[in-house]
Amino acid sequence: MPPVPAARNDAAEDEKLRAHSNHELGLGPSIQDNIIDAVDALDLGTGRQLVQAPPLLPAIAAAPPPAAPVLYGLEIVLAALANLQEAVLQKIDARADALERKMAIGFNGSRGTGQRIPYMEVFFLDGTPPTVARPAVIGSPARPALPLLNNVGAIKALTAVESTAYGYMLSVAGGAKARRTAIAQYIGCSIPL
Repeated sequence: MPPVPAARNDAAEDEKLRAHSNHELGLGPSIQDNIIDAVDALDLGTGRQLVQAPPLLPAIAAAPPPAAPVLYGLEIVLAALANLQEAVLQKIDARADALERKMAIGFNGSRGTGQRIPYMEVFFLDGTPPTVARPAVIGSPARPALPLLNNVGAIKALTAVESTAYGYMLSVAGGAKARRTAIAQYIGCSIPL
């Protein structure tokens, strides 16, 4: 009868590998464990975080003196990169909103009265759609949902209050009719009201 191979002890092998890596890198076990936990929390195929990875900051306190400043500096650089990424994404969102608004205005100009092919909704400058109510936030009052301006009839049906709320930051002298005309021109309506 052939000899039975010894059972593998993966945990023991992992511990040996971890101890060897710690010795080679000069890292304490707590830093190594946190790095391994952080890598395990990532889906390497997509780069997305699967679970909340433990922060590396607590491990810095246990790091040997030569590694602590490097890790602390790395954490500062990563935080700065995250802030920069957020700022860039906000600028991209603002430009995308402006582009979408300009496209809607351009398309609306070619749709006549909007009866056969309805007008596209033109978002406000803050990127919110007029047809969705907005709750009050600091520095900005609540705004009710406004009617969809998908044709000339919808624009003509705006009440004085709605035409003021729809204003699109337009300063128009005159009454509701003048505001409705300005709104129609702003959203790309080429038909006189």
